[in-house]
Amino acid sequence: MTFVVLYAYGILPGVFALPAGWGDVAIGITAPFVAIYLAGNAERKASYKLLGMLDLVTAVTLGVLASPAPVGILGHGVTTEAMTLLPLSVIPTFAVPLLLILHIISIAQAIRGRAYAGMQSSPAISGAQIG
Repeated sequence: MTFVVLYAYGILPGVFALPAGWGDVAIGITAPFVAIYLAGNAERKASYKLLGMLDLVTAVTLGVLASPAPVGILGHGVTTEAMTLLPLSVIPTFAVPLLLILHIISIAQAIRGRAYAGMQSSPAISGAQIG
């Protein structure tokens, strides 16, 4: 929501701030409801985590494209230069990588948990059954 407010004040460009800000709001508002719905379903949990990762990747991509020249191609006037100054610079340099790592760990745990559950439900083979 901070990005949307900064867009309203003309500090960040809409091409970056609106998708990034409203994407964060959408993921944040739906997260508790989705968590209840997905309780116990590792495959669906992983797919929801991928949506969160997609939101992060989209925001970073649009942020780079709206950056000042020579990198930015979307910046016409207002750019994402404010994201290079504290406190906003903490978001792309610390928060985004941390959140991506946490999403990856969460997906890995969901997959691992599903594999572990599959192992628990299969019959064990003992030495007496082999011989």
